[in-house]
Amino acid sequence: MQNAKWIRFGLTAVILAGGLGAVAVVGCSSSNPATSTDGGKQDGSMMMGTDSGGDDSSMGDSGGNMDGGMEAGPPSAKAYLVNASNFAPTGLRFCFAVASGDPGDGGSVSLVPPYAAAPDNDMQSKAAGLPYPGLFPGLGGQIDTHGVDPANLDLAIYAIDASKIATEVASNATEKKCPDMIGMNASGGTLKLNTDYWYIGHIPAGTLKDGTTWVAGVTGCMPGNTSVLNAAVQCPTGYLATASDLALQMWQVDNMTAVDGGATGVQFIHGSLAWDKFMTDPVNGPGAAATVLGAFEPGAQPPADAGPGDAGDAGDGGGVMPTGPTIVPLVPDAKFGDLKPMSLAAVPGLTDDMNSGVFAEPVGADGGPVMAQQWAYPFPVVEALSGLGTAGKIVPGKGFVFVLVGDPTQPPYVGADGGAADPDAGGQFNIAFPHFLGFPTSNP
Repeated sequence: MQNAKWIRFGLTAVILAGGLGAVAVVGCSSSNPATSTDGGKQDGSMMMGTDSGGDDSSMGDSGGNMDGGMEAGPPSAKAYLVNASNFAPTGLRFCFAVASGDPGDGGSVSLVPPYAAAPDNDMQSKAAGLPYPGLFPGLGGQIDTHGVDPANLDLAIYAIDASKIATEVASNATEKKCPDMIGMNASGGTLKLNTDYWYIGHIPAGTLKDGTTWVAGVTGCMPGNTSVLNAAVQCPTGYLATASDLALQMWQVDNMTAVDGGATGVQFIHGSLAWDKFMTDPVNGPGAAATVLGAFEPGAQPPADAGPGDAGDAGDGGGVMPTGPTIVPLVPDAKFGDLKPMSLAAVPGLTDDMNSGVFAEPVGADGGPVMAQQWAYPFPVVEALSGLGTAGKIVPGKGFVFVLVGDPTQPPYVGADGGAADPDAGGQFNIAFPHFLGFPTSNP
């Protein structure tokens, strides 16, 4: 691996790819780079809020008691929501409901709280040049619970096609709230169940215990993926273009293992179904036997004649890292849906700059590389994509979970027409391409 070339993305190209950074996880919008008319600009919008600064992006009024036994007051679980779907081109917004059992298995919804579908901050989406708020594939951030402790709540989660409610935004004084759109019992309001919105998952009472930290990932596909070849990579087996199979997966991450000041705690979630399907395909892909996830530390410096895009440069170009970083493999056999290692791995020597980061590498049965490059993302790039800023957040003495998302069949950069484009020709980072999101595991 030390002799292989590494894909590397300059910070400027990543940030321009969509107004990331401060607005990334605070509830505004992100557009699909494959169809965007604004050059593929992205905003790493998240659900209802963020711990990384910025404006509140809550689903509605914060705090307060609500009917159905929802009581305000910390401490409560911390959770991040990631759109890990490889086909949700119009983006998603979310409504949470109080349930009695799993509505997908005989349970029912007793209350849809009067919050807006999140995210709904159109001021931020407009500032980023985006058509409307929404959480698009490859983006994520922290959920705002509005001061409500979810520990003892039975929750049902519904995902709305963001394009269907493009005008139901925060600046609209008559913005419809979740009960208006999906109904008080989530069976339908102004929107139609299984056409405009879908039930995606159930979180039983007692799951989100106080003090815990979680990542929730939206997987599967929206309806409409009519390309048999694309659906074979992007969607679960049995997918039908006429129906959604969006689903919610939950991972409880480690926030208990102490990490000393000389090391950084690392966990991984493999959230890309498309990655596994493509990488293990011996005909259309490289036929990998496994995927290695790990970290890289400062090693060889760029040569004296290093141009734009080489390691250490924060320019626009996607380039190639020089050989010689110190490689720290942490997960030798990652598969879609895995959380590994189960406890934070303490990795000494990581620095919050372009010389350290995380990588994914497909390997053969002998453990050797099966491709000429690995997907390697320096920490400042991960921070930008995750809405944590561009430096200073992924630091020693703390724990972080890194989520692999994206589709390796997509181009790394796209132009204004949604097609592949070199960054030197105005191409901007394609958020649908494989990358990592990174979030602190601590709570608080």
